[in-house]
Amino acid sequence: REAVLDVAAELSLDGSQAKIVSRGRVLLGARYAFLVMFAEPPLSHFGNGKSGHPVLHLPRTYVVVHDGLSQLDAVALDPFPVNTGLFATVLRDCVTVRVPRTADDPRARGMPDHQSLSSSFLGVPVRVHGQLCGALYFTDRLDGGEFSLDDEKLAESFAAHAGVALEGARHIETIHADRTELANLLEREQLVSSQLGQLRNALEGERELLKSLVDIPRSPNIDSALRGVLLHLAKGIQADVGSILLCPPGLGGDKLPDQLEVRACMEQGRQIEIPAHESLIAPSAGLSGRVMLARDVLYVRDVAEDDDALEPYFRGRGVRSLLGAPLSIKGRLIGVVQVGSYAVRTFEESEISFLHDAADLTALSIAHARLHQEVTRSAHLLQAVLEAAPIGISVTVPPDGRTELANGVMRNLEAVGARCGTPTVGDAPMRALRGETVSRREHTILDAATGQALSVRTSAAPVFDDDGLVQAAVTVVQELTAEKELERLREQFVSLVAHDLRNPLNAAMMHLELLRERLEMGPKGDMKDGPLIAETLKTADAIHRSMLRVSDLVSDLLDYSRLEARQLTIYKNEVALRPLVRELLDELRPMLQGRQVEVDIDDDLPALRADRRRLAQVLTNLLSNALKYTAHGVRMGLRAREANLGDLGLVGVNEGISNEGSTTAPPARWVLLTVWDLGVGIPPDGRQRLFDPFYRLSRDQESREGTGLGLYISRGLCEAHSGKIWIDDVPGGSFSMLWPAV
Repeated sequence: REAVLDVAAELSLDGSQAKIVSRGRVLLGARYAFLVMFAEPPLSHFGNGKSGHPVLHLPRTYVVVHDGLSQLDAVALDPFPVNTGLFATVLRDCVTVRVPRTADDPRARGMPDHQSLSSSFLGVPVRVHGQLCGALYFTDRLDGGEFSLDDEKLAESFAAHAGVALEGARHIETIHADRTELANLLEREQLVSSQLGQLRNALEGERELLKSLVDIPRSPNIDSALRGVLLHLAKGIQADVGSILLCPPGLGGDKLPDQLEVRACMEQGRQIEIPAHESLIAPSAGLSGRVMLARDVLYVRDVAEDDDALEPYFRGRGVRSLLGAPLSIKGRLIGVVQVGSYAVRTFEESEISFLHDAADLTALSIAHARLHQEVTRSAHLLQAVLEAAPIGISVTVPPDGRTELANGVMRNLEAVGARCGTPTVGDAPMRALRGETVSRREHTILDAATGQALSVRTSAAPVFDDDGLVQAAVTVVQELTAEKELERLREQFVSLVAHDLRNPLNAAMMHLELLRERLEMGPKGDMKDGPLIAETLKTADAIHRSMLRVSDLVSDLLDYSRLEARQLTIYKNEVALRPLVRELLDELRPMLQGRQVEVDIDDDLPALRADRRRLAQVLTNLLSNALKYTAHGVRMGLRAREANLGDLGLVGVNEGISNEGSTTAPPARWVLLTVWDLGVGIPPDGRQRLFDPFYRLSRDQESREGTGLGLYISRGLCEAHSGKIWIDDVPGGSFSMLWPAV
């Protein structure tokens, strides 16, 4: 957590990469760490059909950041072997690779013979939004051993957070670059505005043109703004028709587009509506293509002598003369503007110069508008990334600590703090604006509205500009309520286990003492041998029951740990339910004490596909619970019938998962098992948490023994068989389960 927060607090891409490598190496206890980041995502396509798996083509451009290497070692590994050996396996297969010794693994073929690559190896892919963007590698564990499965899980978790941090740093650098570009454009716009201000005094038409140009970046509809620009251009040159055609966004350099799109078209001050299928023009058609090839102002005095110069949408309108100019910025073509006249005319030098200058200004305004849209999109993307973060993040700016940016988690936490009169972040943002770093400060807020205590951990760091001045502060708040609850449950668990183990052990010790005393009495005792033996056997039985209680408790704890670690093994076979239930009822006969269990099993019920021992464990738990929580004379029973998932509204249950974690084919048939009783039932407030580990109803915590693991283990065993268990909403207590049938 500390490593992730440290990495997330670093806003520069280079710094984030360096921290990921250094913190990751320390975290994994490795001597060397490497981070490979692609400049662009790898392409993938399906292979020759033999395997059907996607094949990744790794980009040629990538960045390698390392930690632990000396300068000589870094030179020896240059270029980094990203396309060979285990490094390539991690990237091309997009999988985690963990080997005890690199030289012993056949996949290491082709890797350099270097001390940093000769021992243990652990590599994990780094993904952003599910897409591969690089990989983290750790080699040569410091203790000389191999990386463990826990190390692998830790590395995968750290790589997931590292991907989010890198993506955030990239977006922040992009926004900084966009803002710099925007500032340059604004500076240039101010210069252009100054130049046009001189023209404003000469011609009112040029003043209106300037106004329309300035309005392009601000307009929500760029086409509408372009029509206004075209109208003033036509007035300035006293033209009858005009049009503006634009290249597709992103096209640059010397490459010409395959087609141009008509974005504005006017005739005598009125807009010409062009059908969508006619708005795309090939550059070879008309004067526009010639202007783009020449990258200069061109005109045609009389189109009657050059009919190919006339655009299709101008045909039949009586146009005789045409004048066109390229829309370009920094040598990059973005389109063409052209005007025409009904009369044959020779355009004057001032008109040509006017159109040329106006075209440059129009191109600048269009580029400005597109950049503004891109900056807005990047800002929205950054906001989306922050909103998706599971922790509260805010950005404050000097001098008064005004909040510039905050995600939903931070807003909710601040709302709770405001309601309680206790600031959630305290003085951390203001201290960060003074250049301090606040690290992991914890405090608790009492929510008066709900009566709950909210525990939070706050960190804050300053953000410096190039001159070393604080330009913002980033504050991160993590809610610790769930973590505190986990600590409470852990303490409760320790107390529960100690209590449940102490009772049967104390009973066993007491009976052992009695047994020892009786054995010491022997023939010298006052009792005859017969009664003494009977009492001794009774004491031995009590010891046996206490030890069985301890054994059951330990078994529950072992099953719980295996379920939590997803390491529970099941052995499925065909299981006939009726004989199994008969055996279980015989075993439960001492608990029944003469009570009857109503058994209703369909005669044609198919055999279950299950681990017989685990199925018996689940049924025994449910039946024993029904016996413990019902009084004598209360009806209880077990029903079994073949089920139809559609009738139960549980169609999605058949998406089963095997205990190896791979998707299996859904069972074709299901059996519905129900264990019911007409006892006091389960209170509504306990139904939601009844399957949670160590949870017990408040009414049972003192009156009955138990660890609160039985139903949790039953649910885990049922789901391990691709089934489902739930509480029925009926009077009394009723648990239903779906088990796959043969």
